[in-house]
Amino acid sequence: MNIMFAVDGSVRMEDIDEFAAMLLREMPGIASSSDERAEARIYQSPTDGRDEQADSEWKDAVEPELRELFSSAIDMVVDDLATMKPDEHGELNLSISASHVDPWMHTLNRARLVLGAEWDISETDMRSSYGSPTGDPDRTLAVLKIDFYGMLLEFFVRMKWKN
Repeated sequence: MNIMFAVDGSVRMEDIDEFAAMLLREMPGIASSSDERAEARIYQSPTDGRDEQADSEWKDAVEPELRELFSSAIDMVVDDLATMKPDEHGELNLSISASHVDPWMHTLNRARLVLGAEWDISETDMRSSYGSPTGDPDRTLAVLKIDFYGMLLEFFVRMKWKN
């Protein structure tokens, strides 16, 4: 897969193989998870329970906006992914407008957080060069997805810093 950034801030992904396309297509569904562990990780209490009033105010004032931000970001990513089509050579390509780069970053990061929480991924898991130290192929795939989404997120962050 080749990733190119245009001067206008848009992103073009070319020559996306089927496995990478599958991971991209799965990302919005992963990011949309309402798993309790993921929700607790993403919407953490700002005081970790030390100040109930501040935590309650945060939950009432900030959390709804965060939920809306994530929901609209995921919707934009879904719309963009629907445009991923093969070119005249049969290679899958995807264009992301500059105005959708931030939503992609939010969705990539949320998918990584969800996977980490749902699979209880540890530092050891992330450092293992042979997949999950437990040998669980599903856990290894979760780590691979976290790495893949992280790689894309890093590209987007670097692109944003250059502009």
